[in-house]
Order: sequence, then structure tokens, then C-alpha cells
Amino acid sequence: MNPSISTVMLSVEGHQFAIDLADNETAAAFAAMLPLQTEMSELNRNEKYVYLDSSLPSNASNPGTIEAGDVMLYGNNCLVVFYESHATSYA
Repeated sequence: MNPSISTVMLSVEGHQFAIDLADNETAAAFAAMLPLQTEMSELNRNEKYVYLDSSLPSNASNPGTIEAGDVMLYGNNCLVVFYESHATSYA
């Protein structure tokens, strides 16, 4: 991945958050989609999600615990932003 895009900014309702991208093919493909403006839906009172228009490369794994502030890809086209920490069985 290009080192100049290892961190991107997420803006939510006027608040800015820095997101550190992983050094992998998925993050590089996501970075190539930026800038991106979208509306996200609420789920489980702990996350926001949006289905992207195109699929990203994926290699599913289970983190065991999701931390508030984590941004993850669910499947190959669903971007999820978590705002509550919790244990998970999702991969």
C-alpha cells in the first residue's frame, strides 16, 4: 500500500476521526474508492453500516473483540463502523 494513504479521515455529523488502514489488499482497494460520501444505517445499537457499490478483496478472520472505533469489512462489500466495544463471533 502507498504509505501516504495509511491514515484517512472519517467525518460523522461534523466530527472528524482518523482511521488507520491496515497494510493489505482490502484497505488499498478501499482507499482507491475515496473520497466517499454515504449514508449509513444503524444496527444493534453499536454499529453503523453501508453496502458499497462494488466488492473489495476480502480474507475473513475473527478478531474476538471489536473495539469502539473499529472500521471493518463484513463480507466483501459491507463497510461497518463500530461505536461500542464487544466480543464477537463474526468473521
